[in-house]
Amino acid sequence: MLGIKYVTQSVSEQFAALGCYDGTCKLLNSVTWSVLKEWKHTADAITKNTVLYNEESSANGSRFEIIDKDQGFQLPFVKAHHDDPYLLVGVGIAKFSATGRYLATRCDAVPSVVWVWDMEDLGLCSLINHQAPVVALDWDPVFSKDTDETLAMSCNSDHVYVWSTSGVLALKVPNCETLNGAGELGPIRNIAWSCRGNLDYLKGDYHFCLCYFPNYGV
Repeated sequence: MLGIKYVTQSVSEQFAALGCYDGTCKLLNSVTWSVLKEWKHTADAITKNTVLYNEESSANGSRFEIIDKDQGFQLPFVKAHHDDPYLLVGVGIAKFSATGRYLATRCDAVPSVVWVWDMEDLGLCSLINHQAPVVALDWDPVFSKDTDETLAMSCNSDHVYVWSTSGVLALKVPNCETLNGAGELGPIRNIAWSCRGNLDYLKGDYHFCLCYFPNYGV
């Protein structure tokens, strides 16, 4: 292990996840601090149970298509910059869902991809490939037996992306096209759910807004 880049803990405090500079994410038992699982952010993590999503753009906006694993999928790796090679090395984001059932990660060497790991079988549940690097993600803190756990993502653009086990939505947010003019949000650089789960806080460079999702089911 080259070193730790990101640390997060499940809500139950039973588990901790370490995002490491070597591109792995280690799942730890928070009592014994023993390593329960080590995930590598490579194509080898993709199994027959993994659902692959790829963002496609058209005149009607963005949408996600499911990729056929049998046709092959190339992870869009990027090269580290010579001025600061550590920026594009390692796992820079790791967050547990509200129940601890899922862990979402972003490996900085593949910044456009979000990896969703299932804590029940410790396998890769979904892989979500965007057209731009993912800059922020956050789980809906409210969960009930009648709804799926929901992950919101942003890519420094005018869209919010919402994942659940049912699929992925690309939601266009108004007034994000430019930073010129009062009241315009600009590209979404950060995202966070309210404690009740029905509002999303979206932050641009100079402005922020609250988005209400009465029904965002995918």
